[in-house]
Amino acid sequence: MLICTRYKARMGVTWLTRITVAAELSGQTKADISKSAGFGVNYVSQMLKDGKMPSVGRLTKLCTVLNISDGWVFSGTPRNSRLDPVVELIAKLPKALEKAAYSYLTNRADVTPSELAQISDHAKISLDELRRLQIITRDPAHTLGVTSREFSTEALPDLNGSASDIDHEVFSAALEEAFEIEEAMRDRGVLTSSASSESRSKMIALLYAKRMARKLSGI
Repeated sequence: MLICTRYKARMGVTWLTRITVAAELSGQTKADISKSAGFGVNYVSQMLKDGKMPSVGRLTKLCTVLNISDGWVFSGTPRNSRLDPVVELIAKLPKALEKAAYSYLTNRADVTPSELAQISDHAKISLDELRRLQIITRDPAHTLGVTSREFSTEALPDLNGSASDIDHEVFSAALEEAFEIEEAMRDRGVLTSSASSESRSKMIALLYAKRMARKLSGI
C-alpha cells in the first residue's frame, strides 16, 4: 500500500519536484546550496530525501539561493520557461531514471543510449524534443527564475532542419545577440515592449545563419 501511494504521488507535480529540479539544474551541489542558505551542510540533501516541507523562513532562503520564487515552488505560477518543461519531464520518470535525465540535461557525459531511450519512452517525448529541452536548459540567457527573455522553440527547426544538427555554441551566441538587439531597440524607444516570440524566433534564426556562414567560411 505504501509503495502504491508513493508511485501515485509521483504522477503529479509537487513542490518537492519543483525545488529538486531547481537544485539539480543550479550547477551547485546540495551541500553548497545548504551552506549558501545558512543551513547545515546536509540539510538540502536530507530535506529532498525525506520530502518534508521546510518552514516558510527556510524555504525563502532556499528560493533566494536557487533564484526561484516560493510562489512558483508552491503553485507553479507564474510559469517558468526554463524549469517547467524539466519539471514535467521528471514527473513522468521512474526514480531510477532521474539521475540520467539530469545528467543529460546538464550535458554531462554519463548517459547511455539505453538510458536515453528509456527516458524518451517513459516521458513519451521524442529524442529531438529531448535535444531541444537540453538546449534550453543549457542556454545561459535563461535564468533559473522567471525571465523576461522568453524563447520560442519554434525557431529551432528553422535553423538546420533538426535540433541534433545545431551548433550549440553558435546558437547560444545568436540567442544572446538577439536579446541584446531587442534591449537596445527598447532603450531607444523603437520597441515599447518585448518582441513577440515569432519575431524573436525569426531574428534568432537569421543571426544563427549568419554566424554559421562566418564560422564555415573561417571568418
